[in-house]
Amino acid sequence: MIPLIIFAKVPIPGFAKTRIAEECGIQKADRIYHELLEATAHSVTGFLHHVAFTGAESAGELMNVFPKAHSFIAQIQGTLGERLQGAFESIFANKAEAAIAIGCDCPFLNEKHFRQAIDHLQHDADVVIAPALDGGYTLIGCRPHALAVFQANSWGRPELLNETLEIIHLHGFKLHLLEKLSDIDTLADYTQWKKM
Repeated sequence: MIPLIIFAKVPIPGFAKTRIAEECGIQKADRIYHELLEATAHSVTGFLHHVAFTGAESAGELMNVFPKAHSFIAQIQGTLGERLQGAFESIFANKAEAAIAIGCDCPFLNEKHFRQAIDHLQHDADVVIAPALDGGYTLIGCRPHALAVFQANSWGRPELLNETLEIIHLHGFKLHLLEKLSDIDTLADYTQWKKM
């Protein structure tokens, strides 16, 4: 079975959604992050999932938000790429044939996307990516031999997806792209989501 790894920050006011906090204050940003956590928890119901957490020594409140999580994994120190690779290696140590990582800032990801990603990783892809409108991605999955996808240097920048695609091409990995989705980085993004 191919698990999902949910990358989440322990919901401590002022720690998550800092760009939104700059626009509307820490308290509202904290409420928005809780909404995004709940939306993510709802979307992964029915799938084997683990939570890779950061921001505190224990998962804390995330254990209540994700009560069906198979495990809670502390993210290692380092770049997002290093933290992703560390979490994937932890899952692969338990003999998973592949794994899929998502964050908690794309409430548009749903069961359809997860099933598509799992199906392609099982049959015809080494790497699966759902691109984000901002040049990154909202979902990435890979098989154990394809961990090089996390060696990009453009974390948090619009060049991330293109750099990752170059790495995939360089290594000859088989890639499947899912549909491009928006994530929630600004107050305008959040407002647009709530209108849908």
